[in-house]
This record gives sequence, C-alpha cells and structure tokens, in this order.
Amino acid sequence: MDVGIILTELSSVRGSYKVALELEERFNQRKGVNTDLIDLMDFQYPDFQNTGLGHFINSSQLIVLVGVADRPVYSHVLHYLLDLYHEEFGDKCVNSAFVGKHSTQLCVQVSHTFNDMGGHCHTEGLALDDVSSAFDYRLNLQDREIEQQIEAFITGNCDGMHWGKAMNTGVYS
Repeated sequence: MDVGIILTELSSVRGSYKVALELEERFNQRKGVNTDLIDLMDFQYPDFQNTGLGHFINSSQLIVLVGVADRPVYSHVLHYLLDLYHEEFGDKCVNSAFVGKHSTQLCVQVSHTFNDMGGHCHTEGLALDDVSSAFDYRLNLQDREIEQQIEAFITGNCDGMHWGKAMNTGVYS
C-alpha cells in the first residue's frame, strides 16, 4: 500500500510538521506500506500545477492531509489544493490529521468534503489539540496519549485499506 502524506501548512512554525514526520515513520514501520511525505512549503504557492502533485496523489492509495487547525475552517492552501486536484482526489481514500484547537471540527469537514467527492475516510481523522510539549528536541514523540492516538489512526487506516482491497478483489462478499 502506498501512503502519501501532504503537509499543507505553509507557516514557518509548525507543530503539524512533527506530526507528519511521526506519521511517516510509523506508517513505514508497517509491513507492505510505503510512505512518501510532500511538504507544500517546498513549492511556490500557488503554483502547484506543474509540480508532480497530481501524479503523487494518483499514485497513492491513501492520502493523509496534515495541517494546523487554529481556525474553524481549513486553510486557503488546503482549499486551493482540493480545488486544483479535485479530479485526482475524487474516489480516493483521503484522511486528515490536524493540530490545534479546531482539529476535531476540521477533521469532520475534510471527511464530509471527500464523501461529497465520492471518496472516503477509514477513520474519523487524527485530531490533536496541542503537541507543543509532545516531542523532544530530536523530534521523538514523548507523549504516551498522543502516541496511542497516532497508532490507532494508522491501524484504522491500514486495516481499512486492506479491507477495502479485499472487498474490491472479491475475497469478502
């Protein structure tokens, strides 16, 4: 299974960056899972059209959008990305991981957005209120509760993808 993680936050101070790295590392520890991380900060916003993002989205079976949830609506960057690549995202398995006080609300918004596009999410999303003290200076996760939430998120998505793959090949009826 190929997992694409897209870090959507363009701010220079980003707790979501630590979460994206942790997700990448933990997904890669799973047998049969290959993970790539794309940081939108590496691209010149709003010129995402000729960057290979469309190919990245198409080649990933699961997309995880990671960002900051300081406002009750998702960022203009994420909105622009969804508009620009709506065909590539359509009928994809997409999930979200947000950090901030509105993280739960934004995970629900992203889930509804992808359901409307014909896609789906295998979990409710990863909503983390505060990760400021969860990582040490080496970016190693130190918070047991957040570790459990991340592991449940990864397990739910991996199990969902395997179940979906089995459904598509006719193993389960």
